[in-house]
Amino acid sequence: MFLKKILVSTAIISSILGLGACKKHQLVLINYTQPANCWEFDSNPGGSPHTTTTAGNGMFMIYKISSIQNTEADAVDFNFKLSKIYAAVPSQTPETIPIVPTAQTAPDTKSVPKGTTATNLGRFIIKVAGDPNSLKTATQYLNYSSSSGESVLLVNTDSTSSGVPKPKLLDPCTANNLP
Repeated sequence: MFLKKILVSTAIISSILGLGACKKHQLVLINYTQPANCWEFDSNPGGSPHTTTTAGNGMFMIYKISSIQNTEADAVDFNFKLSKIYAAVPSQTPETIPIVPTAQTAPDTKSVPKGTTATNLGRFIIKVAGDPNSLKTATQYLNYSSSSGESVLLVNTDSTSSGVPKPKLLDPCTANNLP
C-alpha cells in the first residue's frame, strides 16, 4: 500500500512537472471583415477597350484586416504572412488581380511585436470556388495555417448577436468601388 502511494505520488508529480515543461502556444487574434464579393473585375468601366477578368466558377471575396492583436501574457513576436490565410480549403489563398493591381492593399508580411496590436492592415481578395449565383452574398470564414508554437484565431468582426450581415455584391469590382 505504501509503495502504491509513492508510485501514484511520483506519477502525479511527474505529470505536473511535465505539464510545466510544455511549450506554451501564443494566441494571436486577427480581426477582419468581409465587406463585399464580386464575380468580375473591370480595370476601366467607362473606357475602351474594356478589360475584365472573372472568377469563372466561383466568386472573388473581398476581406479587410482591421487588426492583429499580439497582446497575450506569453506573447512573442508574431510574423504575419498573408499567404497563410485561406478560405474553405488551403488552396484558396489571397491572390492578386493583375488588371486591378491596387485591389490588394494588405501587406504580404507584417511583424507584430509582442504586446502590441497592428491596425488597418488593408484589403485582400480570395477566389472561392463554387456556383457564382449561390456565392453572390455568401460569407466565407477564414483560417490561418499556424506555425509550430503559435495559435492564430481569425475573428469576423462583422458578427453580431443576430448573425453576420451578408457582403455587398459589387457588379463589377473596379479600382474605385472596392471597400
